[in-house]
Amino acid sequence: MKIKFTKGLLILAFALGSTALAATAASHQAKERSSATVTVAGCLQNGATTDVFLLTAKDGKGWNVSSKTVDIAKHVGHTVSLTGTPVTTESPDGSAASATTRLDVSDLKMVSESCAP
Repeated sequence: MKIKFTKGLLILAFALGSTALAATAASHQAKERSSATVTVAGCLQNGATTDVFLLTAKDGKGWNVSSKTVDIAKHVGHTVSLTGTPVTTESPDGSAASATTRLDVSDLKMVSESCAP
């Protein structure tokens, strides 16, 4: 059996395939970036990896923080004020209960060379 493809049929098949691929990619997106920036102050400590740090804010909330433009590492053990964009990372199962928020830091101001109150 021969199937004859016309140019219009090929274009339609390509368009449908592209739309399905885009929808699949969007549904598997693991990060949601907020457009609003926030500023948090607190004690900066080493995190679980060399490029992610932990900021314990004055209200007790912990933030995973990282940056491609700001040298955060040299301020570990300091009280700092960080400004950046929150990025929520969903868990592999997609549950909101295990989602974490990381701060993508765009600006750092040192408040104190120690974390002592």
